[in-house]
Amino acid sequence: MVNNLYTSAHGAYLAPAVVALYSAARKTEVPLKCTLVTDASLSGLDVDGLRSLFREQNAKLEFFDWTKVETGILPSIQARFRNSSLAMAWMFVDQIFPIETSRAVYVDSDTMALGSIADLFDLELGEDCTAAVFDYAMLPKRPMTDGARALERAASNRRFNSGVLVQDISCYREQGVARACVDYLNSGPASIDNFADQDTLNVVCRGKIREMSPIYN
Repeated sequence: MVNNLYTSAHGAYLAPAVVALYSAARKTEVPLKCTLVTDASLSGLDVDGLRSLFREQNAKLEFFDWTKVETGILPSIQARFRNSSLAMAWMFVDQIFPIETSRAVYVDSDTMALGSIADLFDLELGEDCTAAVFDYAMLPKRPMTDGARALERAASNRRFNSGVLVQDISCYREQGVARACVDYLNSGPASIDNFADQDTLNVVCRGKIREMSPIYN
């Protein structure tokens, strides 16, 4: 089985994105296929050198062109997100990876692995599409978006962080998660731009998220 790990970043954040992937490769005892999703030119990167560094860690580094993804997000909405649009890459996991790929682990580009993430590739998801860490901070000092407030009013709901996700790609395809995310982004409240990726996770994937250990956040 291929252990797919990926992150996403615009040009200014390519370096920390590479570090996010490399730190996981160094700490994880199983081979990783690491993918960096970006819309930036790679001309300023020593791609061969980076790939060599990853091979030393029994990992493979690849790049995926974000512009090839059919997001379906209205241009006016896309413009609102500006530099944060690549934080939504996880929504389109079924376009980033080939159809035969069953699972992937997504990490934010500002993540650094302090230990092995091998367990995430065998994490039992059951009928859930995604596993994520409960957002313990709840961020009371942050302005909450309308979508987040709606969820807070539901006593039985738990709010999850979108920084590290285990994704069942077949489930995303079968349940049309990407399409549902697009519909929410295109019809959501104006305040969604603040935390669009995390709001969308909690609204669209509600009831389809398995909680995982807080050590992964």
